[in-house]
Amino acid sequence: MKNKVSIWAGKFSSQEELESYLDFVYNDNDELSVSPFRSDYGIGHYDEDFQEAYCEDTLTDLYTLAEPLSYAESFLHLLPKDVSGINTIIAIYSFAYPGEVERAGRTFFVGVYDYEYEEG
Repeated sequence: MKNKVSIWAGKFSSQEELESYLDFVYNDNDELSVSPFRSDYGIGHYDEDFQEAYCEDTLTDLYTLAEPLSYAESFLHLLPKDVSGINTIIAIYSFAYPGEVERAGRTFFVGVYDYEYEEG
């Protein structure tokens, strides 16, 4: 079955810093506040269980960062080959970001790709 995955890339100094950027945070009233990532890109809601994100210690290219992602074999060949000097990748599955904001802070939007998976 085909679905969509939205990909962002960038540079962060640590996994903790990336997680802080992405974290869904609840205030004292148990209300969800918008993460810096969602705020930067104007994203309302997505299921955080469908998100994969990590930060490497060294700078590399998009292809290398994307290889370990789930279902990467179905979209890896579609990614731009000229993106390098990054250490962070963010993938949100079952989500097609419209691309309204292309770059924000330390990240930039790469694109939306089809990925395939087997229902099981």
